[in-house]
Amino acid sequence: MKTTPVTFSLVEVKIEKFLSSLKQKHILIDTNFLIDANHNQQSFSEIIQSLKESECT
Repeated sequence: MKTTPVTFSLVEVKIEKFLSSLKQKHILIDTNFLIDANHNQQSFSEIIQSLKESECT
């Protein structure tokens, strides 16, 4: 049986830990983040979706 190693970058691991620590929390997002997210929707869509899935308000 051949296995394929799974590798994650340190950044990916830290982001996952960060997002899991925000689960069901209230967060205050800076206006600059919202402006940048609006101008670069494709770049920010993953983090915004992750926050939604973590039930952040």
